Amino acid sequence: MTSISTSVAGLPLEQLTLYHAVDPILSSVLIFHGPVVTANSTVRSSRFQAHIIAPGGVQSYPRLTISPAGPLYAAVNHLPLDKQGDEICRGLAVCLLKYFSDLSEPVRYVLLGTARSGNLAARLPNAFDEFHAAELANKMAKVEDPTDAIRDLRDAYSDRIVPWIDVDLVLPPGAIAIANGSRNSDVEVESQGDLTSQYGKYSSLVENLGDPVFLPSSKLRRAPSQPLNARKSKLFSAAQKEALRLAMCEAVDTEERYVGKMYDLVHNIIQRFSQKAADKPPTSTSPDETALKQLFPPCLKEILEVNMGFLAEIREILEQTEKDALEDLSGDTHIDSSSFRRDAAGRRSDPIGIIKFAHALLEWFPKFSNPYGDYMHAHHGFSQTLSSFLNDNQSSFSKRVYETGEQKMRSVLMEPVQRLPRYSLLIDAMTSALPSVHPAVKTLLKARDIITEICSLDSHSAKDNSRDLKRLQRLVEDFPAASMPSGRLITAVDFYDLPPPYHLRSPKESLDSGILLLYGDYLILLSKAFESRMTARGLYAELDKPPVVPYDEGPAPFELKFLQALRITNLRCSQSVCGRILYLTPAGNFVQNERSRSASAMHALELLSNYEGKAGRLIEEITKARIEGRFSEEYREHSK
Repeated sequence: MTSISTSVAGLPLEQLTLYHAVDPILSSVLIFHGPVVTANSTVRSSRFQAHIIAPGGVQSYPRLTISPAGPLYAAVNHLPLDKQGDEICRGLAVCLLKYFSDLSEPVRYVLLGTARSGNLAARLPNAFDEFHAAELANKMAKVEDPTDAIRDLRDAYSDRIVPWIDVDLVLPPGAIAIANGSRNSDVEVESQGDLTSQYGKYSSLVENLGDPVFLPSSKLRRAPSQPLNARKSKLFSAAQKEALRLAMCEAVDTEERYVGKMYDLVHNIIQRFSQKAADKPPTSTSPDETALKQLFPPCLKEILEVNMGFLAEIREILEQTEKDALEDLSGDTHIDSSSFRRDAAGRRSDPIGIIKFAHALLEWFPKFSNPYGDYMHAHHGFSQTLSSFLNDNQSSFSKRVYETGEQKMRSVLMEPVQRLPRYSLLIDAMTSALPSVHPAVKTLLKARDIITEICSLDSHSAKDNSRDLKRLQRLVEDFPAASMPSGRLITAVDFYDLPPPYHLRSPKESLDSGILLLYGDYLILLSKAFESRMTARGLYAELDKPPVVPYDEGPAPFELKFLQALRITNLRCSQSVCGRILYLTPAGNFVQNERSRSASAMHALELLSNYEGKAGRLIEEITKARIEGRFSEEYREHSK
């Protein structure tokens, strides 16, 4: 974590006199002026201190001298005669000329360009020279009560924290040792700490950088599963064995009930409805065979077949190991390298049957991918399709649904979708009962990851940018096509846009509110319309939901308006010390709504809801997204 201290933080502003003036080029200029404190305070000195705060930047001059022989004294010569004898006015002229001389050419160029764009008819002669310094010093007026100004300045220039940064660690050639394949045995789960050993003498450096993080992709959306039992105990107790065997039995029992429901659906309900659809007269309003496939897709039969095969194998494993398991449950087992040695036939000692059971899961779950994937993409429209078929209460289809039970049909159609997450829960129950060094743990976790990936097929692909663009343009006023993100939607955050000097919002204060959308390549700021009820959570759900059949409805009024789009590669992020304010500063070009009330490039956002007081968490996600954008999905999906 890095703290950014500003030049204002340590200045003794309360002990100095504040002067203010408005300049056609610099706009508002503040100067804190005062004597230099010396060891002998009774000695009068020509030295003074000045601290200038202006759009050209903050400059602090702790010790300046008014010397007629110095080059900065040229500004004093152009003061009005009655001011040339005023020590304070002379000091202001000297420090302003010093400030002008320290301005870089790019800063001068921007200041002049901004001044000309604001007033095309304005003439800007003698910019940043001694005439300009004298003229501005002559206009300086003393601020009688600077208390509020000092408080606002300290808030605006308060310390900021950068909790996360993206840096590249480049090691000498040959510093990274490729792990030996023999190390990757399935006897022990490799911990994250063991991964650093491949860095040799740089291992301690890599360890100090923190734990590895997972960068998702369209195929690998979640980090590989880790065992819930993090202890590397080598004792496999009788209680653990009993809990494990119960979890295995529960998996078989629930699978039998699930297959029974699917068998009834395929061979009773669907077969009866399909036969009636094939025999329906032309005058019937019931759905025909083609329409019925929208409600009962062919993949249901494939799901039944693959689950029947899966059930037969895991049930056989349970029956074959029942006798040995009962004998093994009576005592504890200490696991060592010889506990699971293979016999002459290559089989491991496995009295509980968990190793065979885990390999059965790993063998069969990939076969679930195609039929369940097809069903995942189709099931979102089932409820709407069934409701449309039931619109005609007098049709024979409606009567058959009534006989079967409408709620039963809706429930059984959801069974395949609800079954998949239950496999993950059952595997969690098994792994939590196993010591982490047990050879079945790795296999179970791999099987769990397969189920997780199949479940992720329920979400629409992040690659369909045209659909995402249409949704954003339908929900957000003035959303430009040029700012369409190509990365995945990571999160959405509610915020208040704080104006300078960036005070936290008081309960009675009314501020502009909005929603921040973080994509893999863009950060998009949206402002909320007056009385808008849209929240970040609601918008995220709207953008992430799968496509539905469009309704013939008129356009709804916009609740959101496009404000700004920032490429995360050109974005600097920091947070307030309290963690409630996120500071965003573009480091490059950005797209902004020209009709927006806010013309500021920098934003100070008070985060709300789940991110309230957690700006560091959002900066972490932005940093990860920046790294994610630098590496292709093919690279991230690799095992490195």
